[in-house]
Amino acid sequence: MFLNVLHYATPFIPMKNLILLTALIFSIYHSYALKVTNFSGTYRNGQVFFTWTLDAGTGSVYKLYRSATQITSGSQLSSCEYLGLTDRNSSTNNNLSAADNLTRYWIIKDGTSPLTSGQGLFVTTCVANTSYYYALTVTLETEDKKIVIGANSLAAPIAETVAPPQPVLQETRIINGYPVDIYGDFYSSRDTLNGPLEMYAGWLGYDFAVFRNQDAPSPHALHVRFHAGGTNFLNKITNTTHDEVNLGVEDFFPDGDNSAWIGSHKNFNPYIISLNTPPATGTNYFYTHKRLIREIKWAEANCNVDTNRIYADGNSFGCNGVFLLLLLHPELFAAVDLTGGLFNFGFTTDYNPETTMNTGKKNRNDGDKLLGTVSTNLQVGYYTDHTYDLLNAGRMIHQHNEEKYPVIYSINGRKDDAMGWTEKPIWYDSVENNHLGGFYFFDNRDHTGLNRFWSSNNYDMFRYYRNVSYPAFSYCNVNSNPGNGHSNNGDSVGSINGFLDWKTTAADITDLPTQWAVTIFMKNLNQQFGGITYSPDSCIANISLRRVQQFLPLPGSVLNWSVTHKGQQVQSGSLTYSGGLITVPGVKIYEDTIIFSVSSLNTYYADADNDGFGNKNVSIAAAVKPAGYVSNFTDCNDANAAINPDANETCNSIDDDCDGIIDDSTFVASLSPSGTVSACSSANVKFMANMGTGLSYKWYKDGIIIPGETTRNYKTNGSESGTYQVKETNLSGCIARSPIANLTRIENPLAKINVTGDLNICLTGTVQLKAKNGTGISWQWNKNGIIISGATKQKYNATAVGNYTVKVTSASGCTNTSDPVTVFISCRQSNLLASQAFEAHIYPNPAQDHLLIQMNNAGNGNLQLDLMNLLGQKLISKMVNIDSDDSSIELSLIGIPDGMYFLKTEMNGVSIVTAVVIKNE
Repeated sequence: MFLNVLHYATPFIPMKNLILLTALIFSIYHSYALKVTNFSGTYRNGQVFFTWTLDAGTGSVYKLYRSATQITSGSQLSSCEYLGLTDRNSSTNNNLSAADNLTRYWIIKDGTSPLTSGQGLFVTTCVANTSYYYALTVTLETEDKKIVIGANSLAAPIAETVAPPQPVLQETRIINGYPVDIYGDFYSSRDTLNGPLEMYAGWLGYDFAVFRNQDAPSPHALHVRFHAGGTNFLNKITNTTHDEVNLGVEDFFPDGDNSAWIGSHKNFNPYIISLNTPPATGTNYFYTHKRLIREIKWAEANCNVDTNRIYADGNSFGCNGVFLLLLLHPELFAAVDLTGGLFNFGFTTDYNPETTMNTGKKNRNDGDKLLGTVSTNLQVGYYTDHTYDLLNAGRMIHQHNEEKYPVIYSINGRKDDAMGWTEKPIWYDSVENNHLGGFYFFDNRDHTGLNRFWSSNNYDMFRYYRNVSYPAFSYCNVNSNPGNGHSNNGDSVGSINGFLDWKTTAADITDLPTQWAVTIFMKNLNQQFGGITYSPDSCIANISLRRVQQFLPLPGSVLNWSVTHKGQQVQSGSLTYSGGLITVPGVKIYEDTIIFSVSSLNTYYADADNDGFGNKNVSIAAAVKPAGYVSNFTDCNDANAAINPDANETCNSIDDDCDGIIDDSTFVASLSPSGTVSACSSANVKFMANMGTGLSYKWYKDGIIIPGETTRNYKTNGSESGTYQVKETNLSGCIARSPIANLTRIENPLAKINVTGDLNICLTGTVQLKAKNGTGISWQWNKNGIIISGATKQKYNATAVGNYTVKVTSASGCTNTSDPVTVFISCRQSNLLASQAFEAHIYPNPAQDHLLIQMNNAGNGNLQLDLMNLLGQKLISKMVNIDSDDSSIELSLIGIPDGMYFLKTEMNGVSIVTAVVIKNE
């Protein structure tokens, strides 16, 4: 799936075949009457493990329900808490089975035997300290809601306690002569009280491996290994270079594909990947991140780990896993090592048209099914941002510039047709502009590493610590030129900050309240086949202070910096700190080390009345706050603790409390947005007044009070326009009016489809649809509510039946969507399977209240007719006995709404699916 470039390719299955497959499964479902027996649950370590006995059927799924009261009837299920579903193979340990190439089953309690193929498994995470009843139903084509106490419904509740879930030891095996522990980790779709179901599956089980490296001294570093595509969580698990414990993590769904180390849309089916289509609405959940964090925290607590020495590396698919996790959780790692990955997961236009992340290519298509398209950009649960905004590293580091990012090393290929190259120079620009630091290498390698120039040993991530600050370099004048994103532009090999480094021991980094200092040097670089690229004698770079622990000057402080080379100060300067990341520009760095130092003395103000507000006329410069001084200088009466900006009586030149006493600040009402405000027609506009203690509000439109609007915010309705103002009253009765905002409306563009010719494609096979033109107008065509990729011109030739709309966007950004037009086919359709004599004719099409199915050369047997909607759901199912070669059958459509459907005709093992349009007007 998404970004798993070395996995076996999933064959393309046309939508028609997918529908046939779904219908076939449904028909198989009808053949059995399954039931649940021996259903039971056991609480352990914050989770409840449910098992039951499977019957002899196939294709069933099982749904779990939770209730505070006993579940005795199927009528209760609608009021129970639904916890998701699982399939018949739920007892199978899919990760370990794939790794061993044989079927393995879950162990759900340490030291016990595995489950068997005849058992089902469902694992829930406890969300409250209470007791719950549970019931399990079986679903074939429809859900069997019959409840039998003791068979599929618990006779007694389970007492539950919220606690961190613990993995279960599956086995200890010897790999390369060393013991490796393999654990099962069970993640529930709902893991918080009243939280959402994050997955289509009610739970998923994953393995991870731990090599404890007991021959090395402890406490250990923790090395989290994200494997590449085509390998698994046991890959390189016993390989070490230091004292590290290895944690091998996994990301395969039961169907054998993966979540791209992210998660998925809440409706993504992990059991039958081929049935998924790109979601157009709804929410994505990054549940894989939550599970990985849980596994890392468990290893920290259970493997004698130094928590300041957590590292991760990955190649290709694994590299993407590391990078995505550090983007949203930079606090996890001290340093990371990334090879052959991606920095913007929404980038779709690499210079190489065959790049797998380009629109229409394999990995992009898989990602679209998993998370939706880039243009849809769905919301992510638990975040305020959307999917591809969160997965765009340049955007993330810009918006969260002060995060404690780990030291990053990466190497990428300009000829990498899997992960692409064009987005890499864009990322390097973001690194420079946001002073991220790290080391970034590139050469002419492809995704397999062919034609690589740089060696992988130019970096040792184990030198860095989570609790130790470091210098981040930017705009170094000896950095290479990566070009404009085409492999023929820029330097063929090079690096960003590759020649720069620093000493990382505690003795070499000073991080105190008054001073920050580090020893920096330049280094030679190793080439792949033994050559050396020598560093220049010196360079000029900006230096930013990252992951600072104690050197936290106050905004407004003057920072003095200096460069010492061979015992002599060779450069110095000062700057006024305005908050945020501390960056010193133009620092000269020599090959044989410099000491770079920044110092600060903060200004503090006397606080004679001990009210927390100081006298700006009495100050002192000091590294730490002296007794009797504060950093705030806004007190206007340092002899009276009752007069300060936080007291009832404040201190400025006017009386804004209406009480005859001089106060601290003018009582002013403000409005945002203000001035002239333009908005698209029908768009709601939200005006916001300033916040203040005890303020009350009244809103006015065109000078007339708006009844009932007394909150801080006012939202206009639809196309409302005019002048807006807010009147504020404080606790003392003072009144202030805001400036006026004048709201004007921009007309939405006209969205209308004109049709050239007839909407019936019976004779020509195509219908030309044309949207209205206009200056600065852009178009996006849709079929059945789904975006048609690449259909962005004024005209679109429709070659298939369906409902078509066009979304029109004006130069001002206003949008409008046309009414749908339905392309249909009315001529008699004939479907003939080349290898069979069986022929079916479907007419009329479009149909109203009935369809006629003319069977030719059918012979004798039972004809199954199924009318399905676009989701593959059956609306009509009818079996007819055919006793002659040529027969005619009428199918009633009464009660079926207008739209496009699929009619499946199946006889003697042969199936034909025909698109049918129902149009009752």
